[in-house]
Amino acid sequence: MLDLDEVREQLRIEAEDTSDVLLGRYVGAAVRRFQARTLRQLFKTAEDVPDPAPENALILEDDVVVALLLLVGHWDKNREATTDLELAPIPYGFEELAAPYRWWPH
Repeated sequence: MLDLDEVREQLRIEAEDTSDVLLGRYVGAAVRRFQARTLRQLFKTAEDVPDPAPENALILEDDVVVALLLLVGHWDKNREATTDLELAPIPYGFEELAAPYRWWPH
């Protein structure tokens, strides 16, 4: 759903420095986390939305992409839940960007 080159740019890593499989897993997990948090179904473009469109459909807008990139970056930097020095909670920026997209079913 996210371009891996954009993910590498966010993480400031070169293509040969990490596995596309691992980055793909982070992206998939971030998308599922966003969808679970907001009860939305993400689509990369308007052309990807089926007809009829789900009521909770959401196209990847810039702020949604940023939320996903923040979460991927967090997981890349904090590969475990805690360290000897500090706890590593999910970044506030993700929650702030995801909250307005919370869908409330009728």
